[in-house]
Amino acid sequence: MNSEEIEKQFGFTPQQLDEKAAEYESGEWRGPIDPVIQMHPMTDEERTAINQVREYYRQKHAEEAKSEAASKLVRTAR
Repeated sequence: MNSEEIEKQFGFTPQQLDEKAAEYESGEWRGPIDPVIQMHPMTDEERTAINQVREYYRQKHAEEAKSEAASKLVRTAR
């Protein structure tokens, strides 16, 4: 995308966009969006732990749903 297309698309010159990006990235942003917080990337261990917790709750929810369905079936059969 060239400078004219950027200005037409966003209403800002490339220089203005660079200034806004620098302001946001430095944490000095004053607007409706929170500033960027620098964090370390997630390790494989952290991703694995999060995925294990998600899987636990998926299984728990599935078991509860089966139990609830079985209870409803028993109640309607009476």
